[in-house]
Amino acid sequence: MKKLILSLYIVIISIQLTHAQGVGINNDNSNPASSAMLDVKSSNKGILVPRMTQVNRDAIASPATGLLTDVTQKMD
Repeated sequence: MKKLILSLYIVIISIQLTHAQGVGINNDNSNPASSAMLDVKSSNKGILVPRMTQVNRDAIASPATGLLTDVTQKMD
């Protein structure tokens, strides 16, 4: 019974610790910024956001504030 309780305690603590962390994508093994959900760092590469037409972009229902897209065909 003690092993079961100890195992459950370890699982719960592990979930708590991993839930509070952001994700870091880098090549220097640095930790992500504590206020970031996703921290991308590179000195020689960029980030590629989704490419779509203006029609596709405008069809997104309830887009989040700050949503990044690259409009490849603008419709006038």
